[in-house]
Amino acid sequence: MRALFFAIGQAVSSFWRRSFVTFLSIATITIAMVILGAFMLISLNLRGAIGSLKRQVQLEFFLIDGTTKADASSLVESIKSEKGVESVDFVTAERAKIEFVKEYGEELIAGLPRNPFPPSIRVELSQDLVMGTVVDSLTAKFGGHELVAELSAPNRIAHGLARASRISLTLTAIWGIILLIAATTIITNTVKLAISQRGDSIRVMQLVGASRNFVRLPFLLEGLLHGLVSGGLAWGILWALTQGVAYILPAIIPLPLPLNISIVLLGGLFGALGSTIALRRYLRY
Repeated sequence: MRALFFAIGQAVSSFWRRSFVTFLSIATITIAMVILGAFMLISLNLRGAIGSLKRQVQLEFFLIDGTTKADASSLVESIKSEKGVESVDFVTAERAKIEFVKEYGEELIAGLPRNPFPPSIRVELSQDLVMGTVVDSLTAKFGGHELVAELSAPNRIAHGLARASRISLTLTAIWGIILLIAATTIITNTVKLAISQRGDSIRVMQLVGASRNFVRLPFLLEGLLHGLVSGGLAWGILWALTQGVAYILPAIIPLPLPLNISIVLLGGLFGALGSTIALRRYLRY
């Protein structure tokens, strides 16, 4: 326990003693993590917007006149069993007419001698990255069914939304990898500098028989401290930015607490990883 307290004291002391180097290290990592958080925020809101649009994307099979729910029951069950289908709803001709009148008014169909709307089957799709493929599959399988007179298939929209989701996730992942490399390199160089500056004290500890872990622990904690402080600052900056943007875009979705905490922990992980690399490369003990 005494060794741990000594290591913590040494890490904190080095943190403040080399204030300029500490400032540069933390500032650089904080900026990188703010950019990562911004990508996460944009990705979250983009996926929310895409999800909202996806909920409006429906595949509708228009059936031949006179088709009843009982007639279409087999087709409905077959569609329900397909992968990527969220729900299937049979719409009678009368219900379709009521919905049209409710949205557009009765004037547009007032002079028609009979109900112009056919019965249909509406298919709501699950909100995943293969929505376009699901639309293509359902169209190919059921578009030629004997009860289907026509279909409304938003293929281009579905493929476009799926592509936007993939791009959003890919960009966030790429920046995360870049950040991992950059932050780890910064921490590695910072700890390397600390090792070189404390070379005399390290040699003294070696001469008096200090254990390997006793010598290394302060440097490991120093890198961890750099990472945690950077992550905490990034969290605060992202919160302030989100609050500012919310005045302009009230519908913005803030990062949930687990993601905010993960930013801080990610900073600590980068710090510990950078310290470990530096110790293996530059501290031969």
